[in-house]
Amino acid sequence: MDILVPRLDGRTRRGSLPHPIIDRETGKEVGTLECRQGMTSNNLHDHGRTITRFHSRTISLIDGKYRGSFETHAECVAFAKGVEAVINRTLAPKDHPQPKGYEVWTVVEPSV
Repeated sequence: MDILVPRLDGRTRRGSLPHPIIDRETGKEVGTLECRQGMTSNNLHDHGRTITRFHSRTISLIDGKYRGSFETHAECVAFAKGVEAVINRTLAPKDHPQPKGYEVWTVVEPSV
């Protein structure tokens, strides 16, 4: 699996219509990315005011199984790559080499 998250800016946002997220290996849609205007809300509580920030991007992958809301494109890509790594690791056979870009690190303790 190789997830491609589309890069969106203010000119390419289409209201609240979802943008497709594609798996480059199969060419199939594996999720959606929705962009909206980020909002801030003031809430009054007994302890004073709290300001809540609602993120502008919502990403949904694998039929909504993995879902998150983020503020930047980089956060969306990091989330998608994390999901991709988990899926690739889960589906890989036991004797299969590590997926590209994921190194195995071993800790070497100094000898006394």
